Amino acid sequence: MLELQIDFDSSIGLISCYFANWAAKRYDNISRLTPEDIDPFLCTHINFAFGKVLESLVIAPYEEDDLKGWTADSKGMYERVLKLKEANPDLRVLLSVGGWTHASRGFNEVSKSAANM
Repeated sequence: MLELQIDFDSSIGLISCYFANWAAKRYDNISRLTPEDIDPFLCTHINFAFGKVLESLVIAPYEEDDLKGWTADSKGMYERVLKLKEANPDLRVLLSVGGWTHASRGFNEVSKSAANM
């Protein structure tokens, strides 16, 4: 199963795709999906999973390779997904914050005050 979920809302012409970082880490070539495998014209929006809320209420990368690749000269997942905008400048890339293992940590604190947002 590929980790690129597509939702289409015909009333507003929005095609939202969901890309999960771990899809690129699969060992078998059939189910592995990297940012470079995504057609930049397939979606109007890509939701990247995931970011997390730190105790300091700062949003941070969830995975070590989101900001930087595993080698000194490789790009991080965020940059690799954002590179799709070079081919399609109208593509919108969003960061999904949270996730199943994140639970509600940080969200209650952030929502207590407009100054925290």
